[in-house]
Amino acid sequence: MKQGQVLEFSWLLLVLLLALEPWLTRKNVIFGVVFSQNKFWTASYLKKLRWLYFSLICLMGIIIKLSVQSFGSAINLIVIGLPVILLLGTIVFGLFHQLVWRWQKQQPANHLQTNKRVTVDLKELAANEISSCWLIFLLVVPLLAAYLAVANYQTLPANLPIHYSLNGPDSWLPKQRACWLILANQALLAVTFIATGYLTRQAAASVHGSPQATPGYYHFRRSIYFFMIFAGLVSQIILLTPLLKVNHLTTWLNFLGLFSLPLLIGLPLLFFWLFIRRKKPHGPIIDDNSNWIWGMIYYNRNDPAIFVQKRSGLGFTFNMAHKLSWIYLIGFLVLVMVLGALAN
Repeated sequence: MKQGQVLEFSWLLLVLLLALEPWLTRKNVIFGVVFSQNKFWTASYLKKLRWLYFSLICLMGIIIKLSVQSFGSAINLIVIGLPVILLLGTIVFGLFHQLVWRWQKQQPANHLQTNKRVTVDLKELAANEISSCWLIFLLVVPLLAAYLAVANYQTLPANLPIHYSLNGPDSWLPKQRACWLILANQALLAVTFIATGYLTRQAAASVHGSPQATPGYYHFRRSIYFFMIFAGLVSQIILLTPLLKVNHLTTWLNFLGLFSLPLLIGLPLLFFWLFIRRKKPHGPIIDDNSNWIWGMIYYNRNDPAIFVQKRSGLGFTFNMAHKLSWIYLIGFLVLVMVLGALAN
């Protein structure tokens, strides 16, 4: 499979995930608007909106693909097409969120949905927190990379590969620069995944309502937590490979990448289906739609959580009213810019 075909397949997968986002949520949440019961999922108006959104995203994906590829290389699908489709998808999702919210306000009130904050036993939440000791595993590979860089430096070739395509290495750097870049990337990955894992570990589900309002959340949170550790280890191992003196390295690296890609995509979907999608919410559900900007951006000054579960899509998102959220985002962008400068 050539690199262009891989990029086109990745683009198709990305567009499909964006188009299916209204389905990647609990059945009482539609375009980021929370309802009191699952029965609203089958309302004819909301079903039409979901399929209209699906068609629009797919159509935009086709138009962007044809337009961007006319400029030349297939890599433009990622460099140009990715930010464009994400921006347009966010705008379209926000418009549909407003339509659903307006429709909801026209429906009769239901006693299962309340504006009052439900009292939560914080001791119970603390008992369900995942031990942060698991994050120590993410330090093993960076330490190993530092050891290999020192121990193998004299016998490493003059140039080291720092990027791979399916056909083999496609970018090289002098040994001295490459070793520093690999170690810096290892440090960035370790810090990013450890910080994200630690903050996610402290994201309390019940702060936003009763535990029955989001059944299966604890299991889903635990699964995503260990999934992030797995994703971090896979990324670190791929970065580590240029420092290893192993024959047929490219073959093994390609095998690792192809083997891990379906897992990195499929596991969150599996966890979501097992622990979220199949569960039916019951008990008091807090109407906090006003805290979700366009159904995607969470902003709540009264919520101590930094990470909260997404309304639509998989995983977690920031509470943008929390100062640590901005510190985390800005710090991550600064690190990426520094590494980009080192690579060039």
